[in-house]
Amino acid sequence: MSLDGIFLYGLCAELKNRCAGARVERINQPQRDELIISLHTKEGSGRLLICSNPNSARVHFTKASRENPIAAPMFCMLLRKHLGGARISDVVQDGVERAVKIRFEAYDELGYKVQKSLIVEIMGRFSNVIFVDEKGIIIDSMKRVDLTTSSQRLVLPKLKYEAPPPQNKILALDLSADEIKRALFCDAFSNLAAEKALLDCFSGLSPIVSREIAYRADMLGVKLCEADDERLLRLSDAAHEAFYSAAHGGAEPFMLSDRETHKPAYFSYTAITQYGARFEARRFDSFCALLDEFYAARDEADIHARRTAELHRLVSNNIERASKKLNLQLSELSDARDRESLKLYGDLITANVYRMEKGDDELTAENYFKEGAPKITIPLDTRLTPSQNAQKYYKAYRRKKSAESYLCEQTEKTRAELLYLETVLESLSRADGAAALSQIKEELTEGGYYQNKSDGAKAKGKNKKKIPKKQSFSFLEYTSPKGVRILCGKNNLQNDYLTLEWARPEYVWLHAKNIPGAHVIICAPYYDVDDETLMYAARAAALNCAASKSPKVEVDYTQVKNVKRAAGKKPGMVYYVRQKTIIAEPLTK
Repeated sequence: MSLDGIFLYGLCAELKNRCAGARVERINQPQRDELIISLHTKEGSGRLLICSNPNSARVHFTKASRENPIAAPMFCMLLRKHLGGARISDVVQDGVERAVKIRFEAYDELGYKVQKSLIVEIMGRFSNVIFVDEKGIIIDSMKRVDLTTSSQRLVLPKLKYEAPPPQNKILALDLSADEIKRALFCDAFSNLAAEKALLDCFSGLSPIVSREIAYRADMLGVKLCEADDERLLRLSDAAHEAFYSAAHGGAEPFMLSDRETHKPAYFSYTAITQYGARFEARRFDSFCALLDEFYAARDEADIHARRTAELHRLVSNNIERASKKLNLQLSELSDARDRESLKLYGDLITANVYRMEKGDDELTAENYFKEGAPKITIPLDTRLTPSQNAQKYYKAYRRKKSAESYLCEQTEKTRAELLYLETVLESLSRADGAAALSQIKEELTEGGYYQNKSDGAKAKGKNKKKIPKKQSFSFLEYTSPKGVRILCGKNNLQNDYLTLEWARPEYVWLHAKNIPGAHVIICAPYYDVDDETLMYAARAAALNCAASKSPKVEVDYTQVKNVKRAAGKKPGMVYYVRQKTIIAEPLTK
């Protein structure tokens, strides 16, 4: 975890300075494990975020807004009762332990001043927010811990609060280099790599910082017992520099972001140099600003992944359902086409009715309609007369004949639905942001596949919300080697708008042949497009289709005016004429 004890040490100093005397204006609990305390501080209004999520436990001021539930949770109501109008008197940390105590001065029902505290424990899956009175008695907690969860440390109302057991490590913030050297270079750690020895010996360190200290001393991956005195001295000096600066106000919040994706990866209270040019380092003016940006970006990525997974699951389930439906329809269609024997049975019964009686269970007769054919044994219903048995077979024949026409139509519809759902699934793989996902969600809602829980709509086809034809679409954009602009739709709604409304009739339209994929438009007249630009656009179409991992993809191209909306079809479904085909290798991303 990057939010280690020493980082928290610098953060607490910042929170203490900013929260001193701050008055509580409002308390909200937007998520089960998240609190927002609106404060009036000496710098103005601010929102203090407290989170106990195992993957993102933290406390800091935030600029992000949160949507609150209609009914506040019980823990939130309790805090409103006790802390409404209270003032923060202090923010403290025990050494470099990952727990922050926010002390409040409040008033009880009789108007007497009382001290109460929120203890934020940042300990991975054991993270919690615990509310205690001035005697340390637990009033309540965000997550209650009873005997079914833990037998060693209970967190329940009316119990005495007990701090998490301390780690058997040394607090090194004020140690000299010699003291650090004596603590580190002992038999217990001699056989460990330098970064592992630092992590096991000193409290408040995260793995990334311990690796950074070892890296600065050129000891990364080197066991202490294998290093000479000079390298050991460099290690103790590097550790002392990292600890001393943090203890005396020299901690600096740094964040590392991936240079290619620009996604936040790590943060620390000191510069991280061990990764070289792989990550881009950025220094922040405050710990709160760093945490707010880091977790906002990560939460956005998590939300995007969760929403993508939800829609992917929805579409996949509908594909599976449609596939089963198609297989059943094809089976019934095959059975309907195998109906000539029913007519033959009716004809043979009619031809032999003179030698049959009611109650016969079968008829063995010559097949008069096929020369040299063997005799046929026809099952009969003993309850029916010979004529009624013949009519029974004729009726079954007519029923299957009618079913064939209906099933042909239905299988065609189901195949079209499968193709459409596969295009949606393919577009999900290319959805690069909240707007693209929202458009896919709207498309599925309009098609009746997705139901908004808030509108109470029932099953498929009941949601009548119309999607506006013209939206602020953000297409994928490429530029050919010749400088020609090439646009690509990210989903079916964008494909429809790009091809059928935005593009000019003389522009060039491309699409992977017989494969779900994006509509691609070359923004130039058909006869002015050079071969290099055409091939580049075809490669873009090959990249943005379901076969993007194939070495070669067939791509159709024609003028936009030759592409028409398929009547009664789903979004993105078109037909086209006068096309040509080119084989292209997908572009590299």
